[in-house]
Amino acid sequence: MENVSPLPQSGPDHSETRLWNTLVHAISLTGLMTGVGFILGPLIVWMIQRERFPSVDQHGKESINLNLSMLIYQVGLVVGGFVVGVLTCGLGMWVAGVASLVLVAAHLVLVIVASAQAWSGGFYRYPYILRLIK
Repeated sequence: MENVSPLPQSGPDHSETRLWNTLVHAISLTGLMTGVGFILGPLIVWMIQRERFPSVDQHGKESINLNLSMLIYQVGLVVGGFVVGVLTCGLGMWVAGVASLVLVAAHLVLVIVASAQAWSGGFYRYPYILRLIK
């Protein structure tokens, strides 16, 4: 996989580093229950642990970029679906709804893949996202 690369593990215990690297990705799944966990969860973990664990800084930026991108894409689908839906008597809303479900499924898969890579000590670079935080 071209999006996977190892990160140097330095600082505190390697298993603790892997835990935080994994958590900064996996905690975005709380958004399924809260609606805001997609962005707030990774943001909180990243802000608290990025100085103690340098690799959390990289993982956190990647996770936050994914979740901000997904939010922007979903808003675009809703607005675009509404506009096209008005012009097509509802067909655009149906298509946007299906596309939204596909986007949610892709989001879940990407988070699981990145979490697994982080747990194994690697780094997963999400494809097709906006790099808003550098």
